[in-house]
Amino acid sequence: MEFRKKNTGGSVEEATKLNSEADRLAMDYQGQMKRQNEAASAAYDQIKNEGLAEEEKLLAAARAAASKLLEETKKKVSLEVLEAKESLRAQIPQIGRLIASRVLGRDLS
Repeated sequence: MEFRKKNTGGSVEEATKLNSEADRLAMDYQGQMKRQNEAASAAYDQIKNEGLAEEEKLLAAARAAASKLLEETKKKVSLEVLEAKESLRAQIPQIGRLIASRVLGRDLS
């Protein structure tokens, strides 16, 4: 009995030590995993923020280009309208004579 107790007692102590060591290693592993997850999360957030900043930069450039194109188009249309009005003003006397000729039924040239 003494021999058994001695042999099993040592095994129990060794098993307890091994369980303690296993618990410590598991806690170390969990701590390392937590740090790795935090590092990965920080890297993801940084990349995401950089992507959002680049997106905003590209959108701002596109808005500026669209605004410039819109202003140029407005100027071009305004110029064409002005030219069309001038062209029609020059034709007013001819159109007036043509209308009068048709109303009166005779040539006014």
